[in-house]
Amino acid sequence: GAWCPPPVGATEKTPLCTASRQRLRMVQQPSDDSCWSAEDPKKAHSDEAVTIDAYFGRIGEFGRYQRSHYAVVAGAWVACAWITFSMVFVNARPAWLAVAEGTTTTPCDDPDAWTIADTAQSVGAEWRLVCADGYRRASLDSLYFLGFLIGASALGAASDRYGRRKACAVSAGIAAGGSLASAFAPSFGAFAVLRFLAGIGVGGLGSDCYVLASEFIGPSWQSRTGNAQAAIFAVGGTLLAPVALCMPGWRSLALVSALPAAAYVPVFLLGVAESPRWLLAQGRADEAARVLLRVGVVNGATAQGTPPPKLATSGGGGGGGGAGAPTSGRDEAAGELRCGAVGRLCSTAALRRRTGVMVLCWFAASFSYYGLSLNAGNLEGLGP
Repeated sequence: GAWCPPPVGATEKTPLCTASRQRLRMVQQPSDDSCWSAEDPKKAHSDEAVTIDAYFGRIGEFGRYQRSHYAVVAGAWVACAWITFSMVFVNARPAWLAVAEGTTTTPCDDPDAWTIADTAQSVGAEWRLVCADGYRRASLDSLYFLGFLIGASALGAASDRYGRRKACAVSAGIAAGGSLASAFAPSFGAFAVLRFLAGIGVGGLGSDCYVLASEFIGPSWQSRTGNAQAAIFAVGGTLLAPVALCMPGWRSLALVSALPAAAYVPVFLLGVAESPRWLLAQGRADEAARVLLRVGVVNGATAQGTPPPKLATSGGGGGGGGAGAPTSGRDEAAGELRCGAVGRLCSTAALRRRTGVMVLCWFAASFSYYGLSLNAGNLEGLGP
């Protein structure tokens, strides 16, 4: 195997081992056959140009800085979940009460014999979206996810052009604004438009915060942390349930569910750093190097006063498209793809097959996941 200079106090060379065996990470540099240790702050700098992924290998792929950054940014999935799943309660099927005991008719057959139990319960109850008008209530979720589709595409592309933080902040603002305003909607039409607007914001926020959270992480951790973001979304939806039970009506719930997204606007603008991969892709290598230096210092792998690293301008540095995952060391050419290059997904037979399979998988997963969860309010026993 590869051999490195012995650690301080050692008398013979030590073979290159994994962190789990020696708790010491070493990355061999082919240019000078030197070795780097994430536990030695003096050796986390080199005059050689390196890719971002290679530098993460030196300073830690998921160290203290990345864990903190990930917790803050990926936490935005809770805000996405609250606005999305608030419709389970806001758009619940109205509950009915019989005007007289012994009524044998149904509300749709004999409306005069029935009354809605609580008009503040849901939008359907307030605007009587029942029976022949029930389709209008059902259309709200479709409008929301139409906005989601537009937001994920448009605001995802905006993150490639204007930066991850700005796109995340704008997305959170749109999501929060749409949900907050819907709490004061005077009519069904106004409410539908505002939910569509909230969907645009949530679609952009989900794709953009995923990328911003992942682009600070080394390739060996990206798969695990990426999958964990889906779990954060599910946990956020679970946390909404007890909150909804404490709300006196659908308007107060629509307002409260927007608060996490509103709180994230200043967080994205002031509380997190811009993605070094995006900065490098924009030709702002000096800014990217300073961000990475800060990561190394917080991780304890770089000493204070160490010069910023010299970054290679290609490979492991750029982000993908609007909803694309960050590049890894195994696929350095992916950093050269620019936003809007959707046609490249169909440029070869292999890519067409893979794109088709992924679209089918995501369609099936989303259809069943959201179809079941968002229809929880339509369970039998709540009335027609």
